[in-house]
Amino acid sequence: MFKIVASLVLFALSVSAAPKISAYQTAPFQTKEVVIQKLKDSGFEFLADYAVNKNSSYTTILFTSTLLKEKAKKTNRGFAALSRILINSEKKELRIANPNYFLRAFLQDDFDSEAAQSTYEKLKTAFGPLNDTDDLLKEKDLKKYRFMFGMPYYEDLIEVGTGQPNELVKKLKDSNSLIFDLEMDSNKRLCAVMLPEKIESFPETLKVSDNALLLPYLVLLEDEKAKILHAKYYLAVSLPQLGMGQFMTISDVPGKIEDTFKELLK
Repeated sequence: MFKIVASLVLFALSVSAAPKISAYQTAPFQTKEVVIQKLKDSGFEFLADYAVNKNSSYTTILFTSTLLKEKAKKTNRGFAALSRILINSEKKELRIANPNYFLRAFLQDDFDSEAAQSTYEKLKTAFGPLNDTDDLLKEKDLKKYRFMFGMPYYEDLIEVGTGQPNELVKKLKDSNSLIFDLEMDSNKRLCAVMLPEKIESFPETLKVSDNALLLPYLVLLEDEKAKILHAKYYLAVSLPQLGMGQFMTISDVPGKIEDTFKELLK
């Protein structure tokens, strides 16, 4: 009996001691112009800046790199091509999406630790010192993450439209919702889309505006299909500190995100 109890205690300790990784890191505040220039000087490709829900106090800087685009080439891996920085003018800080976190989540079995660390080191050199936030998940859980039993995994993408990439991009442009269109190859595009204000207000509702860089939302165009990350997955993996009670306050948001994309791309 003693051996069984001891084994259970050791197992519990090993589980609790499993390394955790932060979704974001904070860095000293800098202006939008300085952030964009530092990204370019570090070899990144600046794509767009976006005032979340039209609030310039929370501006997301969207960028990519040759390395990120290369790692995102495989089917359903295109979301890994993009990275983000939030310029929080209210709090006077930068918040950077940790490539070691989001590449684990978005590349799944194709995760490349060297590529993630290389990207992280460039960001650290440009904007450091970097400090982890409390938005933590166990490193081993990221690859097959879901919020809870019955909730979607990364691979449970939602198809929100069909057609040639050029046709789908035109629909987004015509609706004045397109923020950027990243052409990864002739058959693959990654687009950032502005959602209605009633939807984009959810970070404020959840009191997580510090993490507003999870917006704008992305849509992947490939194989004549338009696909988005299931919002119940994307919001949960982007806001790992939140519990079920908090997410219930925005229970209608995932459905509204899906409906909006389907309407834009019909």
